[in-house]
Amino acid sequence: MRVGDAAHEVDSAPHVLRHWESVGVIRPERDPSGRRAYGPQDIVKLRIVRACQRLGISLSDIRTVIRGTRPERKAVVEQQLAWIEEQRRQLDAAEEFLSHVVNCSAADVTRCDGWRRYAGLPPLHEHHAGENRP
Repeated sequence: MRVGDAAHEVDSAPHVLRHWESVGVIRPERDPSGRRAYGPQDIVKLRIVRACQRLGISLSDIRTVIRGTRPERKAVVEQQLAWIEEQRRQLDAAEEFLSHVVNCSAADVTRCDGWRRYAGLPPLHEHHAGENRP
């Protein structure tokens, strides 16, 4: 399969596939006239590249996933899992804060410990029964 057909198969552009080849992510065979000839295994690899990109993995790391040893691949994936976990923690904190904002009855946000905590500031005072809690 030629580069244009392969690109269409994975919903990409031919120049993108050429770039992936230039950085060593994929290495299609060449036909007798020197043109790229993508086989079924190449299409699988191209789909894996696209899937990795959707996960935010860099081309350099994708090259390791596609062409590296199992331990190298595992290290890349573990790094990506750690990044996802950090993103999850940040999103959980943002969700907690935004939920607080929706329910916050403070007239002055600078006096609300929930707002202050999310901004990285110390609380103004200890909470007492009946106060607006973050």
